[in-house]
Amino acid sequence: MAVPAPERKAWQALKRHHEEIAGVHLRELFASDAGRGERLTAEAAGLYLDYSKNRVTDETMRLLVALAEESGVAERRDAMFRGDRINVSEDRAVLHVALRMPAGERLVVDGTDVVAQVHEVLDRLAKSAIRPSTSCTCATTSAPSTTRCASAGIRSATCSTARSSETLMRSPRNMASRRSGTPDSSASATSSRIVSSVTRFLE
Repeated sequence: MAVPAPERKAWQALKRHHEEIAGVHLRELFASDAGRGERLTAEAAGLYLDYSKNRVTDETMRLLVALAEESGVAERRDAMFRGDRINVSEDRAVLHVALRMPAGERLVVDGTDVVAQVHEVLDRLAKSAIRPSTSCTCATTSAPSTTRCASAGIRSATCSTARSSETLMRSPRNMASRRSGTPDSSASATSSRIVSSVTRFLE
């Protein structure tokens, strides 16, 4: 059985370290280490992380890495990317990574390439989202018929709301008005109402 986190040696060392620096102010840390603003940073995949403005030192980071190593974080990460059944409560793979993999990559779980399945669904979603805003018109006026949009999402309510708003904002009438510099107040107001009403409902 795995040792509980608070009982691990690295955890205990980190706890002692916390007691040592808990009362240290950031001004003191910067005064004694002028280069921390450049050193205590990380950059990858277009993201820049600056953690120098937290109460951490090089020793803090060393101890955190030691705790991650003792806890097997790297092994668990690799298991997740392999599609191993690391969700022990449901005895299944955790496939968040498959949702973010580009088309063409493979993640095979129980004989099925789940990345291919994900992109097949994404392609269908894209077509269904674009169709109303580009091809639906009113038979009598030739104006876009999209003035209302219903959006359903699972655990991604904010994203779904944004898609609904974008669909209306991309309607031919609204796109034409944006190019001319005269905003289509009806489309803008409708999309704004969707965002505000769905947000209120979710709250």
